[in-house]
Amino acid sequence: MKDIFKELFSEFWSFGLPEVKKRNFFLPLNTGKITVLTGVRRCGKSFLMYEGMKNLIKSGVDKKNIIYLSFDDERIDCRVEDLDLILDAHLELHPNIKVSELNFFFDGLNRISGWESFIIRLHDQVTQNIYISGCNIQHLKHNLNPYLENRSIILELFPLSWNEFCEFHNISIIEKSTINLARVERHFDLFFKQGGFPELLTSNSRFHRSKLLTMINNILFTDLIEAYDIKNTSFLKFLINKIFQNNTTTISIHKIFQDIKSQGFKCSKNSIYELMEQFNFIYLTNSCLKYDPSFVKSEQSSKKTYPIDHSLLDLYDYNNINKEQKLECLVYLELRKRTDLIWHFNNGFKTDFIGKWQGKWNAIQVCWALNDQETIKHELKSLIKTCQKLNINTGWVVTRSTNEEFMMEDIEIKIMGITTFLEKHPLFSI
Repeated sequence: MKDIFKELFSEFWSFGLPEVKKRNFFLPLNTGKITVLTGVRRCGKSFLMYEGMKNLIKSGVDKKNIIYLSFDDERIDCRVEDLDLILDAHLELHPNIKVSELNFFFDGLNRISGWESFIIRLHDQVTQNIYISGCNIQHLKHNLNPYLENRSIILELFPLSWNEFCEFHNISIIEKSTINLARVERHFDLFFKQGGFPELLTSNSRFHRSKLLTMINNILFTDLIEAYDIKNTSFLKFLINKIFQNNTTTISIHKIFQDIKSQGFKCSKNSIYELMEQFNFIYLTNSCLKYDPSFVKSEQSSKKTYPIDHSLLDLYDYNNINKEQKLECLVYLELRKRTDLIWHFNNGFKTDFIGKWQGKWNAIQVCWALNDQETIKHELKSLIKTCQKLNINTGWVVTRSTNEEFMMEDIEIKIMGITTFLEKHPLFSI
């Protein structure tokens, strides 16, 4: 195994670091903590590590003091006790370096069972400059080794935000010329369709859906089915289908259980709960809790569950008709990329999202279009009731393109098209 490590070290630097597009996110360096970067597969974690390595080199760090390994490489077939050979292999290549100055970058280390003990020992005995990425490390938040907890920073990376999508396409969201505003709207339609997975941005639209499906299958089989030894893959896919089809409503485990039974699958309600938790752990989904002043009641409340990227809904909406569901999912994810202080609200009247940002409560309703008085009345009634209940002065309604502001029952109502909302809402100017 040592020789394989040496081969991989030499091979990595012979190819050189790839070009990296900057994101609105950076890998903190030299913190003295183990930096753990987690998020769904293919969202850009590896490239963020490449950028971190480039920044180290720019600051004067010698390449000999940077060790990178991707544990997705099929040549790495090792157990946790073999990980000690990593340092041995590097020292044989570079015997005169100071080990305390080494920087370790481990991509996908979570594939090795028991990796935590190795990392703790590496941090305590060798160097504090350790960076780890993985798509199934979110369980650390729930079952964290206390020794690792005191030594680590856990960071979440998501697929591209709307702002990042524009930067990738060299689109300014600030310039207000007629021509540029039209470009922004055209690119939002593209973002709405393609989503934010970086590697799919340049794919041919004819093959976009098949590539997206391949990506999801890789997430399921590598990060869930293999990792948790799940046998019934048909049941698994049926459950995902049900969740994605109902992403804007609260999940009823009892109803899903009945639907699954009617299809002839054998399972328990507990197994559905556990699988839905695993979907969150591997970042296939993200759950929005119902707001309650009691933390315990909120944690035990009914949840809305959204896919990690709005484009995934197209895999389960063949007719492309439910644009409002997709828009609500997009708004939730854009908010979630900025904060985890977000809930849905239902106190006899439903509001899609509430949150406390910059010391102020916000209430947000999402509606594709306000084309008739009945829709306007329904959306605004719930929003105003929520604002009055929580003493909120301003209520937001996010639409595809309508922009309007007015007062109603002493509440300032701001109706904004989605691109305007993502520019002007205070959360996006932080």
